[in-house]
Amino acid sequence: MLFYGRHRFFGRVAWSYTDEAIKILRSEILNDRYRVPRDQVDVQLR
Repeated sequence: MLFYGRHRFFGRVAWSYTDEAIKILRSEILNDRYRVPRDQVDVQLR
């Protein structure tokens, strides 16, 4: 996360990454369902 504030200006940028994760666990490994990896960026300016 990057943050900057001075006088009446405020800015923040945050980045997060979530790796692949099991969504549904089945009895056989080939039938498991996974969530895809994703990036997320959050920006706030005031």
